[in-house]
Amino acid sequence: MYLCDKYKKNDWYSVDLKERARVNEYANWQHANLRANGAMLFRTKIITPRMTKKPPNERELEKWHERWESSIDDLENIWLKRSSYLGGNHLTFADLLGICELMQPIAAGYNLNQEKFPRVHDWVQRVKRETQPYFDEAHAVPMRMRRDILKNQNSKL
Repeated sequence: MYLCDKYKKNDWYSVDLKERARVNEYANWQHANLRANGAMLFRTKIITPRMTKKPPNERELEKWHERWESSIDDLENIWLKRSSYLGGNHLTFADLLGICELMQPIAAGYNLNQEKFPRVHDWVQRVKRETQPYFDEAHAVPMRMRRDILKNQNSKL
């Protein structure tokens, strides 16, 4: 937000106080919701097993997956209910925060249920399209990790 103000990136973080408040509201919500739940899901599935050399705790995985999906449900039914983007009707700083938080569990091999969350799915596609080529560049390592995880899962079948 500071950088948006400093470099006058008003399209990312509007000078209109009502629009700015919506971006701030999302930024504050996401810390304890999408970010926390997605990070814990990633940690439980990927980080802890690699550090401990033990398989993930399935009960913990299920708990964090349910919480992550609950956060996605909030994106679907609250944040994207009346607008195409998290901060309103155009891409903002809130969308950059949101898309990054979704990518960690996706990198860990989870999928976004398009039928259950059509608004979120469409929003992801819009954000990816509008931030190219930077989106792919920023997410190259997590997506490579996803391919490896899925390849590993398939080879065990």
